[in-house]
Amino acid sequence: MRKFLLIGALLAPALASAETVYVQTAKGHQCVGDQFQIGAAQEVLYRERACELPLAHAKDLRAYSFKSGAGPALELKGCWGNRLDGSFIIVRQDGSHSYAPPNAYVSARLNGTSAIVTDSPNQGSRYAKAVGMCN
Repeated sequence: MRKFLLIGALLAPALASAETVYVQTAKGHQCVGDQFQIGAAQEVLYRERACELPLAHAKDLRAYSFKSGAGPALELKGCWGNRLDGSFIIVRQDGSHSYAPPNAYVSARLNGTSAIVTDSPNQGSRYAKAVGMCN
């Protein structure tokens, strides 16, 4: 019986659902159902990964990554959190920080190196309808 419990405990993480992330809205990953390679996203906010930077409130923040597509790849790590107004605060490893509005990111389910958009602030918006996005 103990062996079955141990095996179950070891298999549970493998059976867990895919990780949820926020991804900067961009062509190819801005509408519900869009599939894309996670490496194509410039900014990724990981909802389940802990912040790894030595910050005072790191326990309240989640992991963030930034990849530059121009020239040699530049990758920065950081942390993010939600502000009281629903916007995001991002703190990068170089000490810089920025704020982003709630509609700056889509939600996606990460599965290995690919992801699929599950929720988008563009879906059904007047802007999206005006430019023929997310039809």
